[in-house]
Amino acid sequence: MITNYFEDLWKKAEKLGISRHRIGCEVFGKSKYRYIYSQGRVSKYAQQRYKQIEEAINKLAKGE
Repeated sequence: MITNYFEDLWKKAEKLGISRHRIGCEVFGKSKYRYIYSQGRVSKYAQQRYKQIEEAINKLAKGE
C-alpha cells in the first residue's frame, strides 16, 4: 500500500481550516488547482513539491 507523502501537510492544513482547493490555487493557479489532488506520490518531483505546499499553507494561514 502506498501512503500519501503529504498526509502530514493535509492534516496541518485541515487544523488551520485551509482547504486543498485553496492550496491548489496558491501553488498551481486557479486554472490548474486540481493538480493538488494528485499530489502525494513519492518521487523527486513530489519531494520538491512538499516544501512548496508547506510554504503555501503557512502563507495562507498568516493571511487569515
